[in-house]
Amino acid sequence: MCRRAAEKHIPTKDLLNVAGRPFRFGERLDEQQFVGARCFVHFSWTRHKTGHPATTSNLDASSQFVEMCRRWGIPYVFVSSIAAAFPDRSQYGWEKHKVEHLLAQTMSTTVRPGLVWDENPFGQLRKLVKWLNLLPFDIRVDDVPIRLQMIHVDDLVELILSEALRLAERSPRSRFEVVDAFHQEGVTIAQLRDKYAIRKASVNLNFRTAHLLMLRDLNSRFRISVLEQIMNILSTPILAPRTPTNNLRSFK
Repeated sequence: MCRRAAEKHIPTKDLLNVAGRPFRFGERLDEQQFVGARCFVHFSWTRHKTGHPATTSNLDASSQFVEMCRRWGIPYVFVSSIAAAFPDRSQYGWEKHKVEHLLAQTMSTTVRPGLVWDENPFGQLRKLVKWLNLLPFDIRVDDVPIRLQMIHVDDLVELILSEALRLAERSPRSRFEVVDAFHQEGVTIAQLRDKYAIRKASVNLNFRTAHLLMLRDLNSRFRISVLEQIMNILSTPILAPRTPTNNLRSFK
């Protein structure tokens, strides 16, 4: 995103701690960085690791960000997740939803992306592709193939930058807004296998709704990273985006 901003001659700064080093969750912010800032864009998030709950550091750091922006009158763009629409279904979605709640009385935009894709998969999609290569399954819930709502990385970056610029100019609109960033048409596991040359599935793995509730309860107790990511995929129904998606790239 910083590279794309530089191409558009939009100056950006990385967040620093009080020692002048790149900020990490759990550290104190250098408040002077906020002087003269026109917009704050919040990407960072600490993922759960097995045996290491990250909820406190995510929410504490986010509270710091929100408080600083309130104090200095800086608009805020929060990169949330489609999972935040269903906070009772996964820990990740619940945490993102909590931060959205913190922003409800501020000049801010929450962007809720689906699974981010590119020609060369990265991030969560790369992990999913790796799992699909190891496990020859097509995944279903109650006998229906799951569908993933996705957005191309370039479309997401453009959307975040446009929202940041709009807020920086104090464009008159509602003080808090949620922008959906995903196609309504979902992508099946079979389509993922075709696009990324993943070996074909030989088994249909079918989950029942009751299984999902059991997995959710298990994950809430043990915070298992892989299980958390599986729950995010299985527990998010298809949504109709509230914002136009006609100009988004289709997954082909």
